[in-house]
Amino acid sequence: MRCRLPLPLASEAFGAVLLQHVFDDGADPQPLLSECARILAPGGRLWLATLNPWSPYRLRWAGSGLRARDAGHWQAMLRASGFGADAVSLQWLGPRWRVAHGEAGVRAADLVRAGVALTLTKRVHAAVPPMRLQQLRWQTGLVPRDAHRGSTRGAQRR
Repeated sequence: MRCRLPLPLASEAFGAVLLQHVFDDGADPQPLLSECARILAPGGRLWLATLNPWSPYRLRWAGSGLRARDAGHWQAMLRASGFGADAVSLQWLGPRWRVAHGEAGVRAADLVRAGVALTLTKRVHAAVPPMRLQQLRWQTGLVPRDAHRGSTRGAQRR
């Protein structure tokens, strides 16, 4: 599907948006990321797959016009596009040399994989602000002092 921005889609209509290598050609990601923030429903997920600029694999696509940006750049772009400042989940994708059987996790060797996948959930503020909490204070007496004096005088008269 080819269309121009703004996308002909309803606001907050999608539960998931996948952007796979759409910014690798060096295009400005800000307008499309802002549209993704608009069409993504609260609680929806955005997946962004892009090339890893630190990978040795970049030698295969060097000179082809593709451009890779690091994960910190993508996090700043997502915040500027209207997504919350929540932590973005990162996962390095692609082949790796000398993989041990059963090895898992994010280690230094994972940083040189061919691609990066960023995942985040759209969070919005509640429509109704939360009620302000009342501050509780110690109260020394519930009955006015004059009432106590009157009752003791009445007791003395009896």
